[in-house]
Amino acid sequence: MGSPGLRHPGRPAREDRPGHVSTGRRSRSPGSARIRVARRVRDSPDQHVDAPRRPLGGRWELLPFAGTTVAEKAARRPSDRGAVPAGTVEPRRTLPARPRAAPAPSKGRPPMTADSAPTRRLVAELEERAREALPWFVADYYGAVAGGRSERDADLAAWDAIRFRPAALRGELDGDTTTTVLGTEVRGPVLIAPMAQQNAADPRGEIAMAEAAARAGTLLGVSTNTALPFERIAAAGAPWWFQVYLLADRDVTHALIERAAEHGARALMLTVEMPVLRGERPGIEPLTWPEIPGKARLGNLTEQERALVLGRPVPNPGLDDIGRLRSVSGLPVLVKGVLRGEDARRAVDAGASGVVVSTHGGRRMDGSITAVGALAEVVDAVGADAEVYIDSGVRTGRHVLAALALGARAVFVGRPLMWALAVGGADEVAGLLGLLDREFRVMLRQSGAASIRDLGGLVARS
Repeated sequence: MGSPGLRHPGRPAREDRPGHVSTGRRSRSPGSARIRVARRVRDSPDQHVDAPRRPLGGRWELLPFAGTTVAEKAARRPSDRGAVPAGTVEPRRTLPARPRAAPAPSKGRPPMTADSAPTRRLVAELEERAREALPWFVADYYGAVAGGRSERDADLAAWDAIRFRPAALRGELDGDTTTTVLGTEVRGPVLIAPMAQQNAADPRGEIAMAEAAARAGTLLGVSTNTALPFERIAAAGAPWWFQVYLLADRDVTHALIERAAEHGARALMLTVEMPVLRGERPGIEPLTWPEIPGKARLGNLTEQERALVLGRPVPNPGLDDIGRLRSVSGLPVLVKGVLRGEDARRAVDAGASGVVVSTHGGRRMDGSITAVGALAEVVDAVGADAEVYIDSGVRTGRHVLAALALGARAVFVGRPLMWALAVGGADEVAGLLGLLDREFRVMLRQSGAASIRDLGGLVARS
């Protein structure tokens, strides 16, 4: 179908291509908009269209010609103003659309794919695409940290600062990455972190995550705040652990973990850190979201149970809760959110089977030590009495190798997989997990270690 041609009064219509319309930023006054027609900027005093999904809301000045190419521009140059006389832009005639050939293959860098790109670049692309697709408040919620972007940058910088001492003369390298996590065998040491509001990224939420985990031969954490029933998540076939927040009513908490155990959860992750969010704009807490399907949470509680806990203060976890949760569920308990060696030791002495060194993805506290900065201390304090895991800032196979060399049993990856879920569901998540696994295997071989059980002395101590 052809696009309507556009012309300025007194100028002939261009015959060689369809009209092309774009806008600048929102004008200072509601009656003014600047548009570009055939590469020239005009003013249009009276054309507009509603744009309810824009972050600022309201009405944006656009030309509502069907079939016209309309694209918002991120900026405009002051030199554009007055380049040509202002006038009213009007439809004039329909010109034939020029067929577009498929773009020729690039002669330079190949296109980025899950098979060829480093994970860091792929994750950056996934985040960009997810932010374009999601409502701004959902994307900001997923990306928020306690101290703004600087906290996330600090996590990444801490991982990148680790240097290795590759081994030599080790003979045959089997490259085996199979390991166990609290007795469950997994194909590699990359696990899926528990994350809330996954249904806002994809209606299938944790079901899609579990399908990707099953394909990758790994395990996922399931959040207390999931909107989906445990039985549907478990049906995907991946092993899973249940991440527990203590709710305002302890009886409701106990009923919830009993249901998780009945539907196949293999361990409980008692979360002891209190995340604090800081987004670029207010209004990112899920309870303040508009009524969208992805706002639902606590899907494994009854309406009566939700009424008992929503909006009420939650208790601060203590050592006694470790034994209590073990007794109620019959499952091993890990403590998630530990950053001190003495806290890890106390948790293990109280009955914890493992600890997760975590800043909740940078949400713990503005100015907090990084998770990887605390890892060696926690490993030394726990010794062989419990398994140690880590999350917060893991982005590459190199980071995975560093964590294992410092004594972690496995790592949890969160945000990158959430961006992948928003972009392409289970397929995109499985693709990113596969890329991380391949990148880790390359790093393992380059380290000179025979397997993941042979990483002693790999990290260069400062």
